[in-house]
Amino acid sequence: EQRLVMFVSLFVPAEACIRSATDYGARQLRGRWSRKQRHQPMQCCQEQPRRAIRERLEQLLGGLLASAWLTTSSAWVSPVPAIAANQYTIGMDRGVQAVIICRELLEPIPRYVEDGAWDKARSNVNYCTRTLRLKSALRAVTDQLLTPEYDLERHETAKRLVNDLPNLMTQLDATLYTPIFIASDQGVSPGQRKYGNEALDYLGQAKQMLECFLELIPEDVMTRNVEQASKMRVPLERQ
Repeated sequence: EQRLVMFVSLFVPAEACIRSATDYGARQLRGRWSRKQRHQPMQCCQEQPRRAIRERLEQLLGGLLASAWLTTSSAWVSPVPAIAANQYTIGMDRGVQAVIICRELLEPIPRYVEDGAWDKARSNVNYCTRTLRLKSALRAVTDQLLTPEYDLERHETAKRLVNDLPNLMTQLDATLYTPIFIASDQGVSPGQRKYGNEALDYLGQAKQMLECFLELIPEDVMTRNVEQASKMRVPLERQ
């Protein structure tokens, strides 16, 4: 009933608008007709523009009223929007396992740097950041396990690592990428060695941060996830 009243309240003034606009439009059109047409009977002069204007206005008004009806109708019958899905696609246990595997994937990198295998070194880093989604894993563990209610000091430490470690991994990857474009006739050139040593510095810091984060996790959670992480297949060397 409320929708019907609203619809009628929209229609009644609209009908008056049509009549007013029709009369005004007819007067304007009559003023523009040629002198020859003005000598035709007045009834014809009035009726043709009136009919054309009224039909056009009714078409336009019909669309507006239909839109108003649908809008008011949906406002009453639309269901309440669903609550947004959980922003974490990585569960707490899966996040812990990802951090464990990332720590293992950093182990072979010094050997790759020594051999000048820059692509292999970058593959291990990118597997952590892109495939295992290290930043999302750190955030999931921090917000779902290392909460302020559990331990405020651990929570603050974990938050700092969530912010700093992904940036450090980006710097590590960029430093390993640069030597690829430095010419080397045989083995690792001095220019490549310079960036290799810089990459090892970033690597050492990344290892320390990962170990620090893992030390924040309760022992029982670590115990069950270390076993699960060892069963996960990774297409790269982990040790």
